[in-house]
Amino acid sequence: MLRWISVGDSSLFHLASGPLLKINADHSMAAQLAALVRKGEITAEQAGKDPSRHMLLSALTGEHIARTDFKPKGVPIELGDIITP
Repeated sequence: MLRWISVGDSSLFHLASGPLLKINADHSMAAQLAALVRKGEITAEQAGKDPSRHMLLSALTGEHIARTDFKPKGVPIELGDIITP
């Protein structure tokens, strides 16, 4: 079983017998803007020009962490699976 805690925009990937899967959340404005594009609320051009697109919504700063990605039950893994950042 794989368990993790992630913050910010660092990605965690799992490769098993199927496709490569991103298994953690992205805490950045880029991810929020991409979600707005998928919903049709803004265009990809607007997202690409948004001045906040490089901002993190959560980071390790020594203060309260606004957002974390934590799966208490974890993700099942097997011998031979690859986990990579």
